[in-house]
Amino acid sequence: MSDDVRSEALKNTFLAGEIYSAPLSVKQKSAMLYPKKFTLNPAALREIDVIEMRQEGFDDGEILEINQVFAYFCYANRTVLGLGCKLDGGILGLSPNNSDDPGDWSHS
Repeated sequence: MSDDVRSEALKNTFLAGEIYSAPLSVKQKSAMLYPKKFTLNPAALREIDVIEMRQEGFDDGEILEINQVFAYFCYANRTVLGLGCKLDGGILGLSPNNSDDPGDWSHS
């Protein structure tokens, strides 16, 4: 499956809330279910959630990394949304000094 086809399939399954049908391994799906719970209802997380990730083959460092990446994106998205920021078709990640060039991702 090409990257574009896989990306589209992943996007569609996530938008539909169908992580179980995503073109991912069982381990990758568990890596998506934990952050979903973390994002939607962090107070509902329990030790069993971490134990289940270990049973899928993740070590504690990988679980911590998954937790930190999703926590950061939750924070960043809420900050941007809370400030009412809009991109109006802009592309995130472009050079702040040359945002007219979609090929310039430098940040110097």
